[in-house]
Amino acid sequence: MVEIAALPSVTATTLYQYVDDWIEPYEAEANFGIVRFGGDDPKLSYYVVQRLNSLLSDGVRPWEGELKVQIPLDYETLQAKRPALAGSPKLEPPYPRWYALRGQQGELVVAFWLPVVASDERKSFVCDVKITTTGFGFPIEIDTVTGERHDLKMSVDQQEGQTILKDVRVPDYPVIIRMFPLADINLP
Repeated sequence: MVEIAALPSVTATTLYQYVDDWIEPYEAEANFGIVRFGGDDPKLSYYVVQRLNSLLSDGVRPWEGELKVQIPLDYETLQAKRPALAGSPKLEPPYPRWYALRGQQGELVVAFWLPVVASDERKSFVCDVKITTTGFGFPIEIDTVTGERHDLKMSVDQQEGQTILKDVRVPDYPVIIRMFPLADINLP
């Protein structure tokens, strides 16, 4: 859903399947729904889709112009810290994936994650993230799985023209960072 929101030509999306076809835990085709068979038991993915729809709708559009997001995780570092990350041959090396969007009120919305096979046991990596802009502040991190929101610490390097977000989690699912235009914020 995040990748689709970053495409300017896509105006609508659909889910492959809303409710599971039948009850069979080890049959993939039976379990594509975001609600379990019977229709009254939402899966975790139901709430993730709900959150992403809320965060990425109503005027959120692809970022226009030059913007770079640096997430300093490299394959060697990931291998050294977590050998289990090498598990997906389609996605190696698992460099963090990111997309920048603009919100309805002009805010910067950045989504990123580690594109590896998801695991309930895997812990997020933590690093400082650099964004090539100094015009946004008050960053909020939004976890798309739990719905939790956290204020992030940041610093601005005017000489390099970048904002550094401190101690950002990089999990194996999308995290949303929302930053607000500094010109629109009246400070005391």
